[in-house]
Order: sequence, then structure tokens, then C-alpha cells
Amino acid sequence: MRTRHYRLMAVPARDNLTRAIIRRGHWEPVETRVFTDLLKPGATVVDAGANFGHYALTAANLVGTNGQVIAFEPHLTVF
Repeated sequence: MRTRHYRLMAVPARDNLTRAIIRRGHWEPVETRVFTDLLKPGATVVDAGANFGHYALTAANLVGTNGQVIAFEPHLTVF
């Protein structure tokens, strides 16, 4: 499916964050708006606790080819 900032393969399983995106069509809209307003082309972003990567994917499209996104999910089950 496609969100405003990226495409993803959403899994409709229970206890899965992408299930919420399937139902709503978005993820954390207010927080995402604040986040995107702060990003500039060429920025470096660290998404610590990336889960399925919403903020990392959003940032990747906005920082461009001169920017950098580092994302990791330390929780093994979530990863």
C-alpha cells in the first residue's frame, strides 16, 4: 500500500503495527507532520527503535541523496 511518504507491504496480522496503517491509511499523523517539518535535504536522521521503519522511510524520501538515515530496532521480536 502507499502512504503519503512511502510504499510498504502491510501485513494484516494481529499485534502488527502495519495493521493500523491498513485501517487508518496513516501512522501517527501529528507526530509525522512535526517530524517532516523539521527535516531538510541533506540531513542525517537516526531512527532508534525503528520498528517497521515509518520514520526512517519518511525521512529517506525527504533528506534526499545527500542525506543519511540510520535505522535500527534493538528488540529482537519486533525486528
